[in-house]
Amino acid sequence: MPETPLSESRVPADQKKAADKTTAETEQEFISNVRNKLETWLRVSQDWRSEVQEDFEMTVGGKKQWRANDRTILEGEQRPVLTFNALHPTINFISGYQIDRWQDPRAFPRGSEDEALGRDATAFLKYAMDVAHGEYQFHMQFRKGSIGGLSVMEIGHSFERTDDIIEGDANLVVLPQNAWYCDPGAREYDRNDAWWQGKLMWMGIEEARNHPGWEGKAFSYSFTGLWDATGADPRTTGVPDQLLTEFFAKESQQIRVMQHWYRVPTKIVLVVDSATQTILPMKSEAEAEKFLKTLRDQAGAAIAARFQPTTSGEQAGLQNVETGEILPFATPEAADQQLKTIKLQAGQEISSKYRVLVRDRTALRVAHLTAWDLLDDGPSPYLDDWRMPFSPFIPFQDTDDLYAMKGVIRDLKDAQRELNWNHSTLQDELVRGPKSGWWLPKDMEAQVEDLKNRIHRSGFLGTYNSQPPQPVQPAIMSEGFMRLMQFDIDAVMRISGYNAELLGQTTQKTVSGRAIQARQAGGLVGASSMMLRWKLTQVYTFTLLMKRIQQFWSEQKMLRVLGQDQRIAQAMGIFGQTVEPAEQLVARFKRLKEIEFDLKVDFQEASPTGRQAVFNRLMQITAAGWPTPPEILLEAGDFPYKEEMKAALKAKGMQPPNEALAKVLGAGQGQGSSPDGVNKSA
Repeated sequence: MPETPLSESRVPADQKKAADKTTAETEQEFISNVRNKLETWLRVSQDWRSEVQEDFEMTVGGKKQWRANDRTILEGEQRPVLTFNALHPTINFISGYQIDRWQDPRAFPRGSEDEALGRDATAFLKYAMDVAHGEYQFHMQFRKGSIGGLSVMEIGHSFERTDDIIEGDANLVVLPQNAWYCDPGAREYDRNDAWWQGKLMWMGIEEARNHPGWEGKAFSYSFTGLWDATGADPRTTGVPDQLLTEFFAKESQQIRVMQHWYRVPTKIVLVVDSATQTILPMKSEAEAEKFLKTLRDQAGAAIAARFQPTTSGEQAGLQNVETGEILPFATPEAADQQLKTIKLQAGQEISSKYRVLVRDRTALRVAHLTAWDLLDDGPSPYLDDWRMPFSPFIPFQDTDDLYAMKGVIRDLKDAQRELNWNHSTLQDELVRGPKSGWWLPKDMEAQVEDLKNRIHRSGFLGTYNSQPPQPVQPAIMSEGFMRLMQFDIDAVMRISGYNAELLGQTTQKTVSGRAIQARQAGGLVGASSMMLRWKLTQVYTFTLLMKRIQQFWSEQKMLRVLGQDQRIAQAMGIFGQTVEPAEQLVARFKRLKEIEFDLKVDFQEASPTGRQAVFNRLMQITAAGWPTPPEILLEAGDFPYKEEMKAALKAKGMQPPNEALAKVLGAGQGQGSSPDGVNKSA
C-alpha cells in the first residue's frame, strides 16, 4: 500500500475526522449561500425577466405578438389572428446603424512609453477580434441588448476550438438571454461593484465528468431535481422553448452547471519606491518587512565593505579602502561601534526611500456547482482579479430599479398590439361583411348550386317568390380602421424616435434631399444615449481583451502575429531603419505585457457625406504638410477592399502618384473638361 504522507501521519485520527467534518460543513454552507444568492436574483428579477422574454417574442412576431387571452377570443370567434410586425424593421435599423458606424478600437500606453507599443497593441486587438469573430459577437450583443434591455458578453480564454493549442486564444461569447445573474445591489454600469455574478450553462454528463478537475464527482442531480425548487420559469433562465423537452428529459443526459464568481475581502500589501514610484506587491506585511530588512542589510553590508578596521600601536581606526583615509578611534570597540552605526544609517537611508501601503481590497474567486454539488472552487484564473469577466450592455436605465432596464421594444409593444388588433378586425370585416348578392326567380332554385360554382364568389346567392328586396350593397372599407392603422404605424416610429426617412419608408416625393438629411440627423440624435452606453460596453470589453492578451500571449506569439515582415527581411538580409530585428521586437513585446493601456472607441460618421467630409479634411491637412499616417487616411475613407489595401500598403509601402490617372479623374469632375483636367469654358 502507498506510504502515508508525513503531514497526515502526524494528525490524530479523531482530529482528522473532526477536520473533515468541518470542511464538509463549510462546503455545505458555501453551497447554501450560493443557492440563496441565485434564488434572490431569480426572485427579484422575475417580473423583469418575464418582460424581457416577451420583448424577444414580440420581435420574432407571429402569434408570439398576441396575448394568449386575446388570441383565444379571436380563434373562438373564427376571426383571423394576424400580425403586422413593425418592430423587427426597427431593430434591423438600429442594429444596422451600429454595424455601419463600427470602428476598430485603438490602444494607447498610459504612461510615456513608446508610441509603437500602442500600434502593436492595436494590431493584437484586431487579431484577437478576428480569431474570436468579435465583430459578429459585438453585433449580436448590441442587437439582443436593444431588444430586451440587457445582453452580456463573457471575455475569457480557452484552449478549446482553437488552432493555437499551446497558448490558446481569447474568446468573446454573448451569453444566452437570461442565463446571466448578478448581485441586485450592484449599481455601476459595468456591474463591477457586484459581490457576485454568474452564468448558467448546459453540459452533457459525459462532458462534465471528463472536465479537468471534476473527475470522480457524483453529478447526483439534474436541473429537473433540486433546481426546480427555485420556482423560476425555465424560459427566463436562458432555456429556449424548443429545448425544454430535450434538455429536461432524463434521456438527454444533460445537466445544469452554474459558474459562480464572487468576491472575498482581502488585504493588499504594497512596497512603493518613493523615488521611481515603482510598486512591488507583497503577500503580507511580514513579507514586506522582510524585504525592507534585506534592503537594509544589503545597504549596510555594502557600506561596511568600504571600511577596514586597523590598529597602530595603541590607536585603533577605520580605513576607507577606496581613498586610504583613516578615521581614528580611542579603542577598537569604539571603531566597531562606529562601523555598526554607519551600517545602521546606511540601512535606514535606503529603507526610508520605500513605504509600505496596506489596502483593504477584494479578491475574485470562481466556483462551479451543479444542483447542488460543488465541483470546484478557486481563485480567478485572470490577473485582473478585481474585474468580473462579464461585460453588460444596457441601452436604457434611468433609475436604479432593475425594472428600469429596457431596450427599444418595451415602449412599442402596446402600439404593436393595437396595430395587430385593428389589422385583424379590418380583415375580419372585409371577409365577413356583405359583398352585394344575386336574387334569382323561384323557378331557378334548382340551379343555385350550379351557379355558385360558375359565378365569381359573392356575398350570397338566394331566390325570391314575388318581389325582390332591396339589394345589400357591398361593405366599404372602414376609413376609421385605416386611419387607426396608419396612426399605429406612425406611433411605432414616433415612440422609437426613428422616422420614416431613417427606415427608408417615406413616400413623399416633394421633399428636398437637404430636408430629408435634416430629418435623418434629428432621428439619429435620439440614438445618441444608447450609443454612449454602447461605447462604455466596448471600452470595458476591449480592456478585458487587452488584459487577456497581456496575460496569455507570449512574446513569441506576438512575434508570430506581427513578425512576418521581420522574418522575410532577415531571410533576404535587408535589415535597415524601416525593419526592426526580431530581438528588438521581442524586447518591446515584453514591455507591452507589463504596462497599462487606455482603450479608445469611436464611431464613424453616420452618413456617407459626413465620412467623405472627414476624409477631405484629413487630406487637406496632409497636403499642408501634416504627417498623417496612410493607415489613418485609409481607415477614414469610405472605400471597399480596405483589408486588401492595408495588406498591399504593408507589403509595398506608399507608391508615387499616378499623374496621368489624376488628370483623367480630374477631367471627369466637370462638364466640357479638357484632357489635362482644366476647364476652359468661356
